[in-house]
Amino acid sequence: MQYDVFAVNNVASIEPVILSRSSTGPDATSIRLDVLHAHPAVGGVDIHVTTDASISPSTVAVSDLTFKEDDANLPVTLPAGTYRIRITLAGQSTDADVVFDSGDLSLDGGSDLMVTAVPNVSGGIVSPVNLLVADGTNVNVVRSSGEKATVRVGHAVADLGNVDVRASGNVVSGLDSIAYQTIKSLDLDATSYDLTVTPSGATTPEAIQAPGTSFAAGSETTIFAVGQFFANSIEPLVIEDDLRSIASYAKLRVVHANPVAGTVDIHATASGGTFSADTVVLAGVNYKDSAVLNVGAGTYDFAVAEAGTTNVLLSATNVTLADGNVATAFATENSIALNVDK
Repeated sequence: MQYDVFAVNNVASIEPVILSRSSTGPDATSIRLDVLHAHPAVGGVDIHVTTDASISPSTVAVSDLTFKEDDANLPVTLPAGTYRIRITLAGQSTDADVVFDSGDLSLDGGSDLMVTAVPNVSGGIVSPVNLLVADGTNVNVVRSSGEKATVRVGHAVADLGNVDVRASGNVVSGLDSIAYQTIKSLDLDATSYDLTVTPSGATTPEAIQAPGTSFAAGSETTIFAVGQFFANSIEPLVIEDDLRSIASYAKLRVVHANPVAGTVDIHATASGGTFSADTVVLAGVNYKDSAVLNVGAGTYDFAVAEAGTTNVLLSATNVTLADGNVATAFATENSIALNVDK
């Protein structure tokens, strides 16, 4: 027998699921497909596996699969070929009912696949689920067609007023009038853009030019405008982010966006504490560096100090973070700006 063991549900209710099946896999002309419904907030679903352009009751491979269920009809064996995996709520069988669509998947003969529908916690969420597809060697994430990308833009240029982000010359609604020391976020189609950043309401000057900027489906990207306008040193600082919330701690992204501070140390202490060599949490941080700190729930004081000293350049006091928070702290010329993302 072959056994697959899963940890499912939320942290407060985490539990195991063990699936067993024959260890004899498919032949060279067939595929074997097992499926686990691992989204605790979604009811029973129908799994449509078909080559047809549209779904119907006849394309249901597994019906009314519920959370954690080891369905007696699983796994299913199908001829090798190109298929689309689509998911609907149980009993719904029209294209308008589809909540997940894999697009065309080429499944080679002999493939023995374990497919797990998990909560979608990626950027640019359209479908409530992603599929984890395991073949015994690798695990790949299959996203629904049409998934978007989350793009965030942060303004860290002290001598520049509000800015607009433009794509091919047109203002991107939702990424306009971005004020100094703030971050704005928007879900965009996953494609390539010719981006510029200009003062709000104006087409020139173009403080940043970023032609051919691509965003992948499910990605989370934060772009900071850093530098100084009158020194003609503005540039984009691009960070591939992970904004997934973790139940047992807070995630704090720290960004050195102060062009005049040089190398610094980042300090953290319980609120009201004293900064010292023992409170350094990130040492030797250079301009444009960033890092993520996993922080327990609490109220903190943070400081940016000259490297190797307790000469505080910037500080933020009484910052409260809860388990599950995702936050970004970026040091500018004037302060430590904090954005609580989740």
